[in-house]
Amino acid sequence: MAQQRRTEKKIGEYTFLVPLLGVRDQRRLLFKLAGVVGIPLAELAGEESKEDQGVSTKLWDSLGAAFKSLADEKVIEVYEYAIQQFAKETKVNYVREDGKEVEPFLRDVYDDFFAGKLDLEFKWIWACLEANYSGFLESVTGGRAKGLVGSALKAVAESQSPKESTGS
Repeated sequence: MAQQRRTEKKIGEYTFLVPLLGVRDQRRLLFKLAGVVGIPLAELAGEESKEDQGVSTKLWDSLGAAFKSLADEKVIEVYEYAIQQFAKETKVNYVREDGKEVEPFLRDVYDDFFAGKLDLEFKWIWACLEANYSGFLESVTGGRAKGLVGSALKAVAESQSPKESTGS
């Protein structure tokens, strides 16, 4: 059996060694992803920014439609497939609460590791997709993949962060 190739991705305090899938697995996952997010992605890629801040209203409407499509059962199925493909070979390096540094396969600690950290899960899956499809994503979004996804991930992260109490 061939050695699994991995690339290191640092996300916050965690270091992930994400797998680089073989071409057949990359293609299979790409086609599954394209089947559920292809149209919203094409809409996002086709929008042109016309406002001063560089984001058109229509672009945000398209982004909203893309997130609305996430509720579709087929999207959930494909997302779970992607998670399985990447988690089975991803290693994560971190320091446990007892101070011990560990590097388990994510498949062995997935639910406990990501519990309460949905934003981290999205960032990890994006890191996996970026490692495997960066050239493709940049070409289909006209070089805007990082900016579009970055905005989406920031919104998810902010919605997951506990709000500070003002004490009044």
